[in-house]
Amino acid sequence: MSIPWFGYPAFGTGVLGTETSGYPDVSTVYTLAGVFLGQVHQVLWDNAPGAKIYGGSPNGHYVVTEYQPDATIAFSYGNEFIRDFGGSATITGSSPYGGEGGYDRYVVINATTLNLGSGINHVFLGGSRNTINMSDSGGVDHVRGAIHGSETFTVGSAGGFLTVRGFTLTNGDVLDLSRMSVNDSDVHLSTQGSGRYANTVLTINGPSGGAHVTLLHTGPITLSQLEQHSLIL
Repeated sequence: MSIPWFGYPAFGTGVLGTETSGYPDVSTVYTLAGVFLGQVHQVLWDNAPGAKIYGGSPNGHYVVTEYQPDATIAFSYGNEFIRDFGGSATITGSSPYGGEGGYDRYVVINATTLNLGSGINHVFLGGSRNTINMSDSGGVDHVRGAIHGSETFTVGSAGGFLTVRGFTLTNGDVLDLSRMSVNDSDVHLSTQGSGRYANTVLTINGPSGGAHVTLLHTGPITLSQLEQHSLIL
């Protein structure tokens, strides 16, 4: 777990660092009442249950570390690095501003629901029973750590690119394609490689866009097996 150089913030408070003229300006904030991060570069360590953290600036860079449960963390714009250790959080990432793709978002979660923005997202899961929702505007999403089970991955209506490491048929993981409004004939499965480290690749043709889903190291599986155990259309 990430611990700032000054130790944990006092329970019920957060410590906010804002870069001004190249020097960090550190202050105590009370996130239960809500805090907005809108400067160009801000770092927040929060130790309050039920925190409400919002933000977004087109050129902003934000780092948020949450230690307590039930947080709501939502960004409209910018580049976010979010670490949630409390669990039961709802985290919403930003979408690229002005069509400028290529913002990388790095999210480490032990959360209940993660709503990804469009663009490029890197997610590292902790715990189990997480729900990861791709943006309805598409995106390029990479998820690692899906080894604890009962993870749900929902592809947005416009499709996109999703890569998952740790997905299995036997631990309750689910791939939900219902937002794409597709049926069996729209889903095509292929296998890359052989043996237990083979990747399962799904190509989905939807009315609003296509999706390319790669499930890493699943071993060889068939579409009927996936539909029986894990696939929602």
